[in-house]
Amino acid sequence: MKRYIKIVLISILIMTNSDIHTTTIGAVGLNAATQFQTGVQSLLNATNIIQGFTSLPGGLTFGTGSTGGSVTYNAIGGIGGTITLNGTNAFNLSTDLALLSGVTFTGGSCTIAGNNHALILPNVSTPFTFPSAITTLGSGLDLVLNSPLTLSSSLTFTASNNVINGNSHYINFPGTAGIITIASGAGLTIKNATLQGVSTGQFVLASSTSSLTLQNVIWNQDSAVTISTGSLNILNDVLITGSSTFTYSSTSALTINSYSTLMFELGMTFNYASSSASELVFTDPSAVLYLNGANLITGSAGLNLTIGTLEVNNNSTIASSGTVTIGNNTSGANDLQVNIFPSATLSVTQGTLNYSNINASSFQMGNYASILSMGNGTTLNLLQSINNGNGIIAFGNATLGTISGSNISGSTDVFGTLSFATAP
Repeated sequence: MKRYIKIVLISILIMTNSDIHTTTIGAVGLNAATQFQTGVQSLLNATNIIQGFTSLPGGLTFGTGSTGGSVTYNAIGGIGGTITLNGTNAFNLSTDLALLSGVTFTGGSCTIAGNNHALILPNVSTPFTFPSAITTLGSGLDLVLNSPLTLSSSLTFTASNNVINGNSHYINFPGTAGIITIASGAGLTIKNATLQGVSTGQFVLASSTSSLTLQNVIWNQDSAVTISTGSLNILNDVLITGSSTFTYSSTSALTINSYSTLMFELGMTFNYASSSASELVFTDPSAVLYLNGANLITGSAGLNLTIGTLEVNNNSTIASSGTVTIGNNTSGANDLQVNIFPSATLSVTQGTLNYSNINASSFQMGNYASILSMGNGTTLNLLQSINNGNGIIAFGNATLGTISGSNISGSTDVFGTLSFATAP
């Protein structure tokens, strides 16, 4: 009995310490299928499986057999070296797949079905370039960064619950290269990342059922970006930086969620160009649109702002080819809280601003140097009274529209010719 135990222990040690460096999947001689378990290779007439305590630091080669095109990954050790593809191949994950340092792909293309598992990128000292051979990620895949990432190829997400977790690293989009496509019916969340060098055409939402969620993201633009289809969700803090225009022209909702802020930094322009005035949605008053020296422009459909909060810092502007409406004149619960910070100016340079907040406290100006400026040719319609506290409402050659009982309570300054009218 003692002798038997010793033999078993020696066998276990040999099996667990074995290491497969380069392995061919589906090749002639392997019966078109290979299974790995605790470092031991078995030959099966079934789907290719890599499983157990198996490490492949030396690479992997796909064969040409009928089942050589795909592999199920259910192992622990990860894959490194050269992964040689043959045509269009597929990884189906039954557990997380770690790509080891130095990994490369060659010979073809592949898709990775996550099945609610993760593709973990290597921890390297220089930015890791995402393999161009990986073209499609789906089935609830989490793409996890352990170092900065360069994306210079096209990558399509096909499931409703895909995630890119930046782990506080940046994702670089060099030049016009690097395109992320979110397929019809699919959703992608990018979180805890800085997107560096975003430019025209690099985010494609394929249809109205495509969805992009940004969570704790810094989005740094190099040139104009347009989201023309699908929906956009904001979670936590999202900062849009650069000196170009972010255009939202989709007829699906751009939603700022509870305790979340969408901030446009100095030099950025937020162009709300949807044909519907009500697609910028605030979940509740803790949802914030923050203009920090930025510009808000709208098309002829205008923009209706209710329920959430608008915060204004530095010198920010609103220009509309239609009408921007604050509040909805029916319930204080639908007011848009407006906070113009101390010494900040919100300048309306074009179009009409309808003020329809009901609660007097829904309009706050930080100090005597806080200004709401109505420029030449603009109109301020007071469908409710406005209390500007310590701040100033200034008028150029503008029009002030009122209804019975509506008025301005606070300081005003007229530096042009102010006309009066009945608000519609």
